[in-house]
Amino acid sequence: MSELDDKASETGAAKGKATTYRTAPAKRKPLVIETAHLSRRWLAFLWLAATVFLILRSRHVQLVCERDRDGGTCTILEETLLSKEPPRTVPIADLTSARFEKVDDASRILLVTKSGEVPIPSAPSDHRAAEKQALTDEINHFLQTPTQPKLVAEYGSLWSDNIPTWIPLTLLALGLLYVTRRLRVLVDHAEGVVRAERPIFPWGKEVKVWPLSTVARAEVQDGGDSTYRVALILTTGAAEPLTMAYSSGERGKARAAAEINAALADKD
Repeated sequence: MSELDDKASETGAAKGKATTYRTAPAKRKPLVIETAHLSRRWLAFLWLAATVFLILRSRHVQLVCERDRDGGTCTILEETLLSKEPPRTVPIADLTSARFEKVDDASRILLVTKSGEVPIPSAPSDHRAAEKQALTDEINHFLQTPTQPKLVAEYGSLWSDNIPTWIPLTLLALGLLYVTRRLRVLVDHAEGVVRAERPIFPWGKEVKVWPLSTVARAEVQDGGDSTYRVALILTTGAAEPLTMAYSSGERGKARAAAEINAALADKD
């Protein structure tokens, strides 16, 4: 075989071999550290505790008046989610009228008897005033109508008696939840940058970027009166606060600074 044939044979063999490509290394994801001025967990706990407190303060009141051969009685029944008060009875023969009374921000119903006044239990707030006034009118109509055998009237609720208080409380909690949107610090070794994303009112976001090589560390700054903030310390010695304001929660700030420093040191 000639030398030319040998070279052609080698070339054909080389073409027959499969070409091998090396896969590019996966791009490293940035390390994300999140912190906030106020713990959302604590905020949720406080809202839940306030909600449970308002539910337990809810009160349901029922008045049952029933005539019989002896004249009959009116029974006042009061209950909350966890308890029931002993029933109180007033003879219908002793009742002269019912009176609706309003003082400042509170209101109540008074059963006027021949021996004095008997108050029907009432929550301190006045959001049930319309129901109490209607109940007062029903009682007076019953007393003025001897042919009416029975009256069952009520106001309040075992669960939702304090809805007018709960609604603004929940709106406040949602507002605080928004204010506590988390500050994000991204340490991106692949891109060679440190990026801070700070929420601003009402829906915006402020972004600051520093070259990774210029960031030396993170530290907690003491603002006095038990308030703190986290700042990035540059290689020049300058401090770049991640938030303009100081806030309470030294432990959370220290944890965030430690996580940022660990991310800065994690170069592999």
